[in-house]
Amino acid sequence: MTSMCPRWIRGAALVCALAVVPVGCGGTRDAASPNGGPSATSAPAVATPTAPATTSSSPAPARTTVSPTAPPPCRQSRGWSQEQTADWLSDIVDVSTTAVEISPSTPELCDPVTMQVEFFKVTFTPAGADYEFDIKSVKRTRVTVEGRRFATVEAPEDLTVGRCATVLATAYVGAPLRPSELPSYIDDIAGLSPKVYFDSERLVGHDLAGLGSALNLAC
Repeated sequence: MTSMCPRWIRGAALVCALAVVPVGCGGTRDAASPNGGPSATSAPAVATPTAPATTSSSPAPARTTVSPTAPPPCRQSRGWSQEQTADWLSDIVDVSTTAVEISPSTPELCDPVTMQVEFFKVTFTPAGADYEFDIKSVKRTRVTVEGRRFATVEAPEDLTVGRCATVLATAYVGAPLRPSELPSYIDDIAGLSPKVYFDSERLVGHDLAGLGSALNLAC
């Protein structure tokens, strides 16, 4: 670096050189010491730690994910009347004179319900121009149903349609049918689909085998 002292003033150059030794001849002076003296040393800047800013917000509500293959929740049946229970059962129960079949339901019931399956033998006797009939229970089975599985209640093998006699299959809710709830009238008994009239609101379903021919009524 080139000295700022003039070369032509030799005596002064020595003085100049001696004068500038503390700061370096030809060097740049500190702006904080305009008189050439030592510059004041400033304390190093110290960063003051600050707590991270916090954001106040309500937690997001939890989301419930339902799998498309997950079974639906069960159906509440507590408090149902017998008529309501019979109405629900009628959608999954198939009654015939050979068997009563129960299918699963979706959704199933949370609490199972009780159903009776009963097979009767109906015997006809002449009464003038008409016929009277007598109903006798042959088999009754108590079934618990929640709609979870298949079930079948078969009719007795020896219960068949014969001369002046036929088969009646029933499914109903609650206790065994009272005599007042049994059929009081049967229409078209010689046909393939005779009509039976029950006086009960807890009946799930029924089936009566027709005698098939008026010859079977020649009792």
